[in-house]
Amino acid sequence: MEEHVLRALAAGAVGYLSKSVDRAQLALAMRRVSSGQVHVKPDLEERLAKVKNKPRISPREMEVLEFVRNGLANRDITTVLGVSDHSVKSTSKLCW
Repeated sequence: MEEHVLRALAAGAVGYLSKSVDRAQLALAMRRVSSGQVHVKPDLEERLAKVKNKPRISPREMEVLEFVRNGLANRDITTVLGVSDHSVKSTSKLCW
């Protein structure tokens, strides 16, 4: 899980919250992100600092994520890029 979070942050995500976050944590995260900061669990902050300037996503993964961002369905992405459905789904999970 942590690797997916770090890869998503490297790709441009600005925060990460678990589904079980309480209201106070959600409010804090929203304040931090809206002020331009990155919000992650404290134990990930140190790891994030170490990898912040290292590219952690391949050009192909970035291409898949661009198609997802633009609203293409997985089956359309597989057709355009000539990759498997599994590859597209795994890369898409970086966003969630």
